[in-house]
Amino acid sequence: MTYENIKNIILVILVVLSGVLTWTLWTYQPNLELLENLKTLKEEPIGPTNEFSKLVLPEKVVYHYPNNEHYGTVDIGEINKTINEIKEWNLTDFEDRSSEADVLISSMYEPGNTVITYPDNVPIEQYQNVIAIDEEIALTFDFDHIVINSNNLDREDGIVYFISKKSNTVYQSHVRASLVQSFKDKYFENSIFNENFSKYFRYQPSAGTTIFIPSGERQLVKYQYLSEEFESDRFKNLLFSEPTIVQKNVQSTMEEFTDSSSLLRVMHDSNTISYINFDTSTEWSPVDSSLLSESIDYVNSHGGWTDNYRYDSFDQASNRVVFRQYELNGYPIFSDSSSKSTVQVSWSQGKFREYRRSNFSFDAPLSDHIKVDLPSGESVVNHLESLEGLELDQLEDIAIGYKMTKDPQTKLIYLDPSWYYLYGGNWIMFSMEETGGINRGLE
Repeated sequence: MTYENIKNIILVILVVLSGVLTWTLWTYQPNLELLENLKTLKEEPIGPTNEFSKLVLPEKVVYHYPNNEHYGTVDIGEINKTINEIKEWNLTDFEDRSSEADVLISSMYEPGNTVITYPDNVPIEQYQNVIAIDEEIALTFDFDHIVINSNNLDREDGIVYFISKKSNTVYQSHVRASLVQSFKDKYFENSIFNENFSKYFRYQPSAGTTIFIPSGERQLVKYQYLSEEFESDRFKNLLFSEPTIVQKNVQSTMEEFTDSSSLLRVMHDSNTISYINFDTSTEWSPVDSSLLSESIDYVNSHGGWTDNYRYDSFDQASNRVVFRQYELNGYPIFSDSSSKSTVQVSWSQGKFREYRRSNFSFDAPLSDHIKVDLPSGESVVNHLESLEGLELDQLEDIAIGYKMTKDPQTKLIYLDPSWYYLYGGNWIMFSMEETGGINRGLE
């Protein structure tokens, strides 16, 4: 065989191989099912998503009657009925009456008024997704109370106020008087006979603060639940944009996951996690009214609503939005570590900065529910006023809530009812045994 023949054979082989490779590239189809399964595995959420209207809810509704009588509720069923009724209204002709805020706020609890209280300011721009507003000019105010005036309904229009006691602003709107009359007949007039409502009393610890507190002794159920802890790697896969490059560091009570710009800490001793994005500025940025919706979207992105969470507060100083767990009947849940009973999302310069929450959820409830007697709201007030060192101008609210504790050995979750008082921005569990000094409490 000559040298030329060998070259020709090699050339033919190369041409054939080239053709085979070209055909393979043209006809190759990746295993999309496998890739889709890998994607699904990476994005497996830890819980469900939720909607703005189901997270941003009032904390209580109070109806005000003549002779200093007040009936209120925190029952979630009654709150949903109230909001669903208002959803059918068409609110018009908004007017800024903040120049009269002191007078209007002081009269918001007069007989004939329904006061719907939210835990903190809510931007009206975002709440327009919940209620119907017919207004040509864009509205940009916040509110923490809706007040429905059911007096003088012989006129064509009824009056609904959107009040922010936090910001000292008042906006007045109009609605057809017939709709307010229907609300009055259906709800206002019947709350006295509704077992989900109870008598409240008015308490003013200082000139600028009015609190409505359930009257009389209470009997509430204490609960026990099994807990489900989430594997740390699930948070890693869900929160990091490229989890395959994340470095892991295991310590005795903590796991750390890091990449070039983020840090995830899973604290096993407190059952909480903290996820921080360092690729943001720590400087203060102007308040953005969209942060409430953006925080909801962020938690939705990994199905973070593992339990019964609701909007709780918005800290303007840190641009932090907080969602709190609630007991099934509408009472807030507190814990020794705020991250254990809340979901917190912080922002900086319009970018996500920090995420804090628990690393577990409520699983199966245990059937043995024991009832607990709570002292009357009146006796709680009397005892607080007798505490040495308590400054009444720092007392912001008094309410019933649940203390959550988690047994590290059995993984049982305990919910115990108690009175709480909001003092200097912190919720403190009330105790009749407290005699002096101020216990800085839970959260």
